[in-house]
Amino acid sequence: MAQLSPAQIKTMLDNRWFGKLPEIVRQEVLDRARLRHLKNGEVLFFKGQAPDGWYAVVEGAIKTGSTSPDGKEAILTFVEPGTWFGEISLFDGLPRTHDNTAHGDTTVLVVSITDFRAALSTYPVLYSHFMELHCQRIRLMFAAMEEWNTLPLEDRLMRQLRHLADVYGKPCPEGIEINLHLPQEDLAQLLGVTRQRVNQSLKSWERSGWVQFHYGNILLTRTLLDMSPDSRPWAGSSKRNGGA
Repeated sequence: MAQLSPAQIKTMLDNRWFGKLPEIVRQEVLDRARLRHLKNGEVLFFKGQAPDGWYAVVEGAIKTGSTSPDGKEAILTFVEPGTWFGEISLFDGLPRTHDNTAHGDTTVLVVSITDFRAALSTYPVLYSHFMELHCQRIRLMFAAMEEWNTLPLEDRLMRQLRHLADVYGKPCPEGIEINLHLPQEDLAQLLGVTRQRVNQSLKSWERSGWVQFHYGNILLTRTLLDMSPDSRPWAGSSKRNGGA
């Protein structure tokens, strides 16, 4: 059984999906889970690997992506605290679809395949909850595809930064600092553009006083946070600027 602190338990319960599970089911899952601590860059599992468990991020972030045969890396998402993941391969029995590595020091919950199946057998209601979870993810995927095809890079980049600020933001007098190390190369891979494109946007925003850089972290300033979305120079553009 994982020994979680009150703050860690709150993180897990704040997740909309997990928090909606019946209390007895949540407790069953937590009773069967164990904690695992990962160092920055440590691999949780590789693409193509046989499934060995179901996971949730407690603290930190898990970077989900893949590397092409020629060494080009693609980042699909950062799995944030409170989020459960890795069940797809447990349901279909096929290998893992992507690489998952720790982005910074990260703590995860691990539920073994045996315990995962036992929880499903004991509480079949979990199947309907998993169906709801996968519907949510499909909706998010469609929304992301729509943004990719309709929004300019600046909007997509800002939406990504605002989301990361909501999850990892640390308020400070100047604004909100994203307490997650985000190299421009990682942001570029996340958005499917070149690092130069991301650098151009961030440098322009820095000159405008909208973002600052603090020891590798990005800070969204009060000037930006107080700005109406319609007042941003790129608002209203429907031209797709991704993929460069």
